Amino acid sequence: ADPEAIKLAYRGASSVKLNRAGQLAVSTPLGGFRDDKPFAYQRTDGQRVRVQASYDLAPRARADVRRYGFNVGAYDKTKPLVIDPVVLDYAGYIGGSGNDQGFGIAVDGSGSAYVSGTTASTEGSFPVSVGPDLSHNGDRDAFVAKVKVDGTGLDWAGYIGGSAFDSSGLDIAVDGSGSAYVTGTTRSTEASFPVSGGPDLTFNGGGDAFVAKLAADGTGLDYAGYIGGSGNEGALSIAVDGSGSAYVTGQTASTAASFPVSGGPDLTFNGGGDAFVAKVCDGDTDGDGLTDCEEANIGTDPLEPDTDLDGCTDGAEINNLPELGGDRDPTDYWDFYDVPDPDTGLRDKVVTIPTDILGVASRFGNNDAGGTAPINRNTDPLSNLGPPPPSPGNYHPAWDRGPRGPGGITDPGPADGFITIPDDILGVAPQFGHNCR
Repeated sequence: ADPEAIKLAYRGASSVKLNRAGQLAVSTPLGGFRDDKPFAYQRTDGQRVRVQASYDLAPRARADVRRYGFNVGAYDKTKPLVIDPVVLDYAGYIGGSGNDQGFGIAVDGSGSAYVSGTTASTEGSFPVSVGPDLSHNGDRDAFVAKVKVDGTGLDWAGYIGGSAFDSSGLDIAVDGSGSAYVTGTTRSTEASFPVSGGPDLTFNGGGDAFVAKLAADGTGLDYAGYIGGSGNEGALSIAVDGSGSAYVTGQTASTAASFPVSGGPDLTFNGGGDAFVAKVCDGDTDGDGLTDCEEANIGTDPLEPDTDLDGCTDGAEINNLPELGGDRDPTDYWDFYDVPDPDTGLRDKVVTIPTDILGVASRFGNNDAGGTAPINRNTDPLSNLGPPPPSPGNYHPAWDRGPRGPGGITDPGPADGFITIPDDILGVAPQFGHNCR
């Protein structure tokens, strides 16, 4: 057959034009549409070999008719030639012997598709591979699967669910690193649902929305948790931004008494069933080892890696690292005994007796300026201030370690309202010596 003999036509179209993408742009009195660029191929040794093809618009013969054909590149005239103006790159099933439904789909930058849905098929027939969970958990589970770029199979597929009904996997998003984010609804409690990290690790009753982030290789979950209150919730859609924060929306019947309202946009339940929107943080904007959401819960600044400006990052302090003294507060400047250099005003991030401990004694010793009496917290007007008092000798509760216990200088007692060298200053060196570098 001669492909140049193929002639098609649009009748009644206002105009038919070729656009820059090689598509036919068709306008009609009722609106417009596009025919995709033609796809031509031949089969050789069982493989589909593409042949160059494009539309060929013929001159208008009648006002209401526009004919067109095809221009075809070099091909083997001894074999069949297939020309298809619209073609499926691939199409196939994901499922097992039970009832399977796909609800959400997303595509990453390389062209791999990610599908989420719900399934009643066990691992005996469902094509589980790699993860995140290779075992069906009972009733209906959510499923998530990554499809190969060419559609020939699955890179991975697995379940997310618990022992109860999980009408889940209703939507999916994917970030720039290939991690998938899934949301849906579950009736499974934390006893069987794979909660980890949050945002809420405790089932709230009825049906809760859930959100889960998968590892980029599909082997497991980076986090999973609930969003809900004492009523019924259903999550319907999810999106993810460049920093890895997930945005979930759906419906809730829970009032503000049990639903985790915070920040807005409206903190008051309006009756019936309200839509909800929630942001789930996973990004670490300031690079201090804590996610933005963790910092919001702790009270540290997600834009400042060292909130209290004491020389140690918030992540280092909150993890109670032994080399930092073990018990640290990322919002409290005073838990760091590194005295600034008097000439530069900078801390060297190392606590030593000559530069820091003796400096504490001289600057914050037991006597006020020129006086002899111990400094009393109840009468010192600077006792509630955060930064160091400007003059030596002022009382601050952060320095008050109280009388020594049976363990000596490393065993402080309750604060006694006085700062003394034996009880307070000498105990600084062994208990709070640390290196933040």
